[in-house]
Amino acid sequence: MLDFVKFNFNLNDFFTIFVFNDNIQLLGHALFVEYAAQFIIIGFILLLAMIATITLTIQKTFLSKSQDVYHQILRKFNDQSNIYTANLV
Repeated sequence: MLDFVKFNFNLNDFFTIFVFNDNIQLLGHALFVEYAAQFIIIGFILLLAMIATITLTIQKTFLSKSQDVYHQILRKFNDQSNIYTANLV
């Protein structure tokens, strides 16, 4: 953390920026210093999208799916759909 606090940019000296600084430090500086407002706005938009998807997928009523074993046992095979077989020549 102290490395990021001591992180200095001299925009006129590109050699110093790319040789003596890590990519993570450059990315952190770009996100949290130069684009801080945009970073916060995008984060807020993503939070709202996540909350919206959760509220849209919550079911108001729970539909219970259960088997009716009594009717399954008492069904007649002949009353069901016909099974067709293909005649292969």
